[in-house]
Amino acid sequence: MRLAVVTDEATFQRELAAALGLVARTRSSIEQGALPDLDPVMAALERIDDILGQLPAAAGRRLRPSLMALLDEIGTLTSQLARERARLAAELRDVGAHRHAESAYRRARRL
Repeated sequence: MRLAVVTDEATFQRELAAALGLVARTRSSIEQGALPDLDPVMAALERIDDILGQLPAAAGRRLRPSLMALLDEIGTLTSQLARERARLAAELRDVGAHRHAESAYRRARRL
């Protein structure tokens, strides 16, 4: 039984490293102005959740610091996504206001 737990913990560590890498790449793509695909990150989190569900409670306690590090990274990604969303919303408002002003100017010139 102990070997299975070690194997599952090793699998968890591999999946954790993969998830952290995905989060880092996603954050980098946002910084470069790209719209990220969050599906791979969500899939990685689901795999980690599945593994954790199979581990005994003692293993979960040992892995808690690693999980907290992942949650911190996800929190940072979430904040970054919120900032990007706010930036895009402001940009769209500016474009809308500019178009509205252009339209009003064209109407006024026709008079």
